[in-house]
Amino acid sequence: MKIKTILTPVACALLMSFSAHAANADNYKNVINRTGAPQYMKDYDYDDHQRFNPFFDLGAWHGHLLPDGPNTMGGFPGVALLTEEYINFMASNFDRLTVWQDGKKVDFTLEAYSIPGALVQKLISKDVQVEMILRFATPRTSLLETKITSDKPLDLVWDGELLEKLEAKEGKPLSDKTIAGEYPDYQRKISATRDGLKVTFGKVRATWDLLTSGESEYQVHKSLPVQTEINGNRFTSKAHINGSTTLYTTYSHLLTAQEVSKEQMQIRDILARPAFYLTASQQRWEEYLKKGLTNPDATPEQTRVAVKAIETLNGNWRSPGGAVKYNTVTPSVTGRWFSGNQTWPWDTWKQAFCDGAFQSGYRQREYPRGLLLADPARRQRASAGCGLCPRPDCVEP
Repeated sequence: MKIKTILTPVACALLMSFSAHAANADNYKNVINRTGAPQYMKDYDYDDHQRFNPFFDLGAWHGHLLPDGPNTMGGFPGVALLTEEYINFMASNFDRLTVWQDGKKVDFTLEAYSIPGALVQKLISKDVQVEMILRFATPRTSLLETKITSDKPLDLVWDGELLEKLEAKEGKPLSDKTIAGEYPDYQRKISATRDGLKVTFGKVRATWDLLTSGESEYQVHKSLPVQTEINGNRFTSKAHINGSTTLYTTYSHLLTAQEVSKEQMQIRDILARPAFYLTASQQRWEEYLKKGLTNPDATPEQTRVAVKAIETLNGNWRSPGGAVKYNTVTPSVTGRWFSGNQTWPWDTWKQAFCDGAFQSGYRQREYPRGLLLADPARRQRASAGCGLCPRPDCVEP
């Protein structure tokens, strides 16, 4: 799968002129292919970038995929973690839901798709229906709404397992190395919590591969009581419901102990009033589309290009974290050398300009601050240089 690259000037121009077609997110399904089930921490394509395109929003440092078939239905595979500087996958399945009725696993058919701002799954059987909508609630937390319709009691089971294999290219292993063998200090550990579970990570400062603080966590919180069993790098959580139920789950990737502490109050508020956060996300994305799609003469194909540009720019947005002190836009989120804290002033100003076509506010105000990180000795334009980057031969306009 191709990496999400910085927009070309042509794409930016298209974004700024498109389109007066309906600014309803439901009209733009699967503009970007979000499906996939990674089997390796570094599940690369032919160009050594992650070969799946997870959904990121609000500057978050984690992303989710859609299931690629029956084995991954009920979950949002991957969990892609931006480990400060690099995108690495944590799991193939993590918090995957299966439903049991009268001791038998319910056999569902799957409908899964993305729309701007959300991932959607519908699991359908004769007696039970499940609708799952995942959106981002904060720059650190995504929120899943799960609506279950049933006239009978059901047993709910969630399971997950951390990846063990290290690296592959186009699905073919590059070595027989394991994650634990390559990064013994990573020390991933699943622990049950009062309302869910968490994964903790040891400190690794592998310059070209993996950066963790030793305080980072991936947390899962649920709105209903669950019983969780852990077996090494695997877990199973169970709950019983008496019939139709709507439940909520939050997923948070937190980079430091300070973030862990700070986000807990936010998570409690999200679970206390999930409808507020889901509606806020929906309205924000409808506003993006309303502002970005303004040309009545655009064709449907052109409009989808504009929507793809909006989704791509938003996925490349990073909120402050790690070495990044301001909101910024990286050239890519799946690109090995262009995600996480790898923000480049000579790219960011272009993306910020395109961003202005569909959004405004604190993001737009903070982007120029990133330009201050450029080399002071070259910030003033030299006779042949752009002044925005360390390369004296750069002639960016």
